[in-house]
Amino acid sequence: ANTRSRCSGANNRSRCSGANNRSRCSGANTRSRCSGANNRSRCSGANTRSRCSGANTRSRCSGANNRSRCSGANTRSRCSGANNRSRCSGANNRSWCRWGAIIRGLI
Repeated sequence: ANTRSRCSGANNRSRCSGANNRSRCSGANTRSRCSGANNRSRCSGANTRSRCSGANTRSRCSGANNRSRCSGANTRSRCSGANNRSRCSGANNRSWCRWGAIIRGLI
């Protein structure tokens, strides 16, 4: 119900299931999947992937070869740069990623 899916570019895939979901994809070979209530997923760039599951989750990807996954309630995940990965699980989590080097340094 009340799902919105917008895709622009080549080989884009966007899937939405649930209520009040929004999915936007721009670029090449981008994938966006939303499941749950009030989810938003935005992808821009090349070979980006964004997945949201739960309630009130938000996932944004920009750059090349980015992956963003959210699961739980009120989670937010943002990725910008190249070869970044962001994963959120649980409640009230926030994940911001910039540049792959910073992520690797933290891990």
